[in-house]
Formats: sequence, structure tokens, C-alpha cells
Amino acid sequence: MGRRAFGHVRARPDGTWDAEYISSGRRVVRHGFMSEADAEAWLESERANRVPKKRRARSSTWGTVLPSPSGYRIRHPRPGGGPPVNRPERFESKRDADAFLANLRVQFGKGLLKVDSADETVLEFATSWLATATVRGSTHDKYVQYVARYIAPVPIDELSGDKRARKSSPYLPVSLAHTPLRKLTAEQVGRWFAMIRADVPTTAAGAYRLLATMCRDAVRLGKLDSSPCVLRGAHKESAPEARTIPVADIARLADAMPAKLRLTVLLGGWCGLRREEVLGLQVGDVDSSSPDHPRLTIRRSWTRGHGVLGVGPTKNGEQRTIEVPAPAVEALRHHLAAHAGSPWLFPGGRGAVDPRVLDRQWRLATNALGLPAYRFHELRHTALTNFGKTGATVAEIKSFGGHATIAAAARYWHDTGERSRELADRLGAMA
Repeated sequence: MGRRAFGHVRARPDGTWDAEYISSGRRVVRHGFMSEADAEAWLESERANRVPKKRRARSSTWGTVLPSPSGYRIRHPRPGGGPPVNRPERFESKRDADAFLANLRVQFGKGLLKVDSADETVLEFATSWLATATVRGSTHDKYVQYVARYIAPVPIDELSGDKRARKSSPYLPVSLAHTPLRKLTAEQVGRWFAMIRADVPTTAAGAYRLLATMCRDAVRLGKLDSSPCVLRGAHKESAPEARTIPVADIARLADAMPAKLRLTVLLGGWCGLRREEVLGLQVGDVDSSSPDHPRLTIRRSWTRGHGVLGVGPTKNGEQRTIEVPAPAVEALRHHLAAHAGSPWLFPGGRGAVDPRVLDRQWRLATNALGLPAYRFHELRHTALTNFGKTGATVAEIKSFGGHATIAAAARYWHDTGERSRELADRLGAMA
């Protein structure tokens, strides 16, 4: 008789197998199993049935039976490691699901369990995709939120106690989490997108772009024949247009900030730096060899990613050097003498100033002056808009703002008329 953690199995002379266990002091026996695996599967199902019914989800030492809208389903460890497998089968009763899981466990223990790639769900693929995505930390955090709350949310009781893994979402009725990746259709994507766009249009566009990117990679890896993300215009955000801040208000906002953060406003409003680029500046990035015309080299971003603050590359992955406009020169000189640290230009408790600290002080300043609820990023928009009005070319705007593409810089180009006349005169002078 073979001993197990629960019950016993025994071979009979006629080639069949018996299984037995003790319950409440009573011996329960069943005869006539055709194989040892069948006997062990019956014991596993009997052990599962002894769990009180008030529990909605049962986690055993291997695998989990979970309730679903159509009955019960199964999740179990993936052979060879990796994200768990969400089985596509649905069972009307918990007893049937337990028996199926028990049989899978026996196969797993003997190394016979195979998982077809066609069974990989959207959630499983998204999890593995996120684990290998080469993006900035803050971008990775945003992608995780898109998957957890919009693309593939799961109810909180499916998390096996790991409450940090994923939050519940109001869009569970259209969650793509347990849809087999190969069976994902354009119609399903359309219904999913329509549901979330009605509530959060800007976020819906970002989530759709991420899903489309993952599906393109799935096609490249041979896991999809073609991408189901074919909705026209779904990737376009309907965010409100950025506002420009009057030059006089930039000076007022700078004066309303704490002394050690005054320069941040001027660097955003005159140099067109992103918030993360401002906070990522170090003293060594300032070239003061010409005191009246200092230069800044933007090499890094200070941002939050994977739950912690860290240093990363600029948004386009390249460094750039710019001249500091006159309104920020004296403030830069004073800041270097009075507030700069080593090595950070804006030192904080964990290296540089936390972006959340800057945002909080910015909101306090705008409220104190009775100004509209400007975003700090609108300082950059203002600087680039004004730079374009000086007659700068698109290439010059791209270099000044650190844009990744010409298209991103082109919206700041303005033909003032004077520039066109100047160029026309130069062209005519060639005659």
C-alpha cells in the first residue's frame, strides 16, 4: 500500500487499484480503479470536498479552484516555471473542477502535463511581456496600471492573497484577463474599448495603444496570426490642449515658490525642460565658463519607477546642450551659490527633490496667486511655443526641446511673416 499525505492507494492481484482514507474516525474505501493515477485523483477530489463550502476559492498545495460567471475554473502552476496557467475549461460544479484539478496534479507530478501555447491567456501574455519590456521605470509603472485596471483586471478574490499584485476594477465585465490570446477577436477588443472610453477617454487611448503594442509583439513571436487591434483612431487621446502661461505669471510663480525651488519654474518656463529633467540636473551639468551665457547639458531624468525614485535617461534617450535664456541666468547663478548640493542642483532627502514635492509646491503657488490650475508641464509648453515664435526652425525646436521626432516638434513652429520675408530676401540675393 502506497502512503500519501492524504489516504492510501493499494494494488490488487487482479490489476485494479483500491483507495481509502479516514474521515471522522470512519474508514472510507473505494475499489476497482483501473490505474494508480485514477485512485490518486479520487483521493485528491475527496480531500478537496472536505474543505468547508463557505470558502469561495480554495487554494491547495498545487493549483486553485476559482468561481467564475459560468461556474468554476482552474488555475495551476506552469510546468517549467513562469506565470500560472488559467485553464480555459469551465465546470458547472466545484466537485467536477476539483476532480479535474486532481488529475492535472497527478500528471504534473509525473512530468506528463503539457500546456499548449494556445491556452495562454491575455493576462499571462501581458505578465510575461511586462517582465521583459525595456522601458523607463515610470513608463513600466504606467503599463502595469493599464494592465491591472483596464486591460486584464481580475477580482480581488482571485489574487491568492497577494493584494499588491492587482486591484479590482470597475471594468471587470469586459476584462480580457482570461480570454485565450489566440481567440482574442477585433469584436471583443471593440466592446472592451467602448466600455472604458465612455468613462476615461484619455486613459482608454493609452491602454489601447499598449494592447496594440503587445499584440504586435505576439504576432512577431508567432502567438497570433494577426493583431485584433484594428480600431481606427482608438489610439488618439482627447486630452485638453496645453495652455501657455503669460510671461509675467512665470515670474510671479517663481517668486511664490520656496527659495530652493524658484529656479525650477524658470528652467521649465524659459529652457523648456521637463519636470524630471529639471530635477535630474547636477551641478556638473552647468557650464559657467561664460558667466553671462551659461549652458545646460541635459543628460538624465529623475523620476519614480517600480515604486522607487531613480535616475534614468532622458525621454528620447539622448543628451542635449542648450543656452540659458537671460531671464533665468541670474537665478541660476544665485541658486548655485546658495542652494545647490553635491552632486544635485536641487538636492533632496533621497538625492534630488522628489517630483511629488515639486508638484505640491507648484499647486500651492498657483492657488496662492489665484491663477488657473496650470500643470508644471505647461511651463515647457510655454517655453517651446515662445521659442517657435522667435522664428526657430523645426530642427532647432527639436534640438532645444529634446523631441524624439520632427512631428512632435513641428507643432511649435510658427511662421511670423518676418522670418518668411527674411528667407525670401536671402533667396533673392542669389540672383
